[in-house]
Amino acid sequence: MTGIEHTQLKGLTIKNLIVTVASTATIVLSGATAYFNIKTEISDSRSEQQTQMRINEIRLKTLEGRVELLEQQIEQIKDTKQ
Repeated sequence: MTGIEHTQLKGLTIKNLIVTVASTATIVLSGATAYFNIKTEISDSRSEQQTQMRINEIRLKTLEGRVELLEQQIEQIKDTKQ
């Protein structure tokens, strides 16, 4: 008698079916892993971008405050010269 791996079902051996299922499972697992890695990278990138935007907003507010202060000082200098 032959092993179950060599039993045929309409031209397909059980061994071929096992290899096909295992290969398909490997491909699906690789695809899922790649998907979740990309999803994580996008999430991390988005978080990093939001942090950078907040930092830029703080810098802009600081610069605007300094510009206002400089404008006031310029006005004071103009007033004292007149």
